[in-house]
Amino acid sequence: MGRYLIALAATLAAMQAYHYLGFWPGPEPIPFVIALFLATVQGHRALAIGAAVVAAVVVTVPAWSFEDLPQVLPTLTAVIAIGEIVRIRRAYLRQARQRAVDAERLRISRELHDVLVHHMSVVNVQAGAALLRPQRANDALIIIRQASRDALDEVRSALGTLRAPSIRQLDELIDRVRTDGLVVSKRIRGRTELPAEVDQAAYRVVQEALTNVVRHAEATKVAVHLECRRDRVTVQVRDNGKGGDALPGNGLTGMRERVAALGGQLTTSGESGFRVEARIPL
Repeated sequence: MGRYLIALAATLAAMQAYHYLGFWPGPEPIPFVIALFLATVQGHRALAIGAAVVAAVVVTVPAWSFEDLPQVLPTLTAVIAIGEIVRIRRAYLRQARQRAVDAERLRISRELHDVLVHHMSVVNVQAGAALLRPQRANDALIIIRQASRDALDEVRSALGTLRAPSIRQLDELIDRVRTDGLVVSKRIRGRTELPAEVDQAAYRVVQEALTNVVRHAEATKVAVHLECRRDRVTVQVRDNGKGGDALPGNGLTGMRERVAALGGQLTTSGESGFRVEARIPL
């Protein structure tokens, strides 16, 4: 604040010295006007208003030239008003940029959570199946290798270096969670060409729901239904496991936030197994 006070005082003094020396009126107010504008833009509004009042008094009172007052005051007021508008706009843009950064951080956090938890769950289940049935160890190792490779690819995707996953990749997703004890069925109705954000959100809902089935449900069957209408996409994942209330955690919270960010709604039910349903408007 101090440097703006010095700048305003110095430019005002220079302007007055110019007048006292008897030079013809010209560009002498410009340095003071610039200093007044910059002080306002930097948020020193009280200082700017005080300086404007002092300038109006200094310019008009000594010479008793009050006829200049109707011209001087509106000009100084306009400079302060423009400076305030610029300050507010800059503050808004800073907040908008920060919100965008925060939203991107949250998106990447969700992506990494969804990707890593899902693929590590697949690796864990397949490794367990290989231990229980050594004759299927080779098949399990193939799935584990593919799951780890997909995890690396999708981590890169979450960081923006590759294309994001799509519901057109559901077959690959379902194949990874199938075991001898878990049958997964799929039904898709309607078109699958969706906006990128909706497409990715639908895929992540299915992915997280299947991850929860593998980790918690103790199910033998799970059905994935996807219905794409003109106005919305409905994603439903239902299993025949133990059901009950939804377990609190980042997965379910992330699904709700992801769907809500697109204006949709996610519901769950723990009766007769567990059901996750997301409705996302187009």
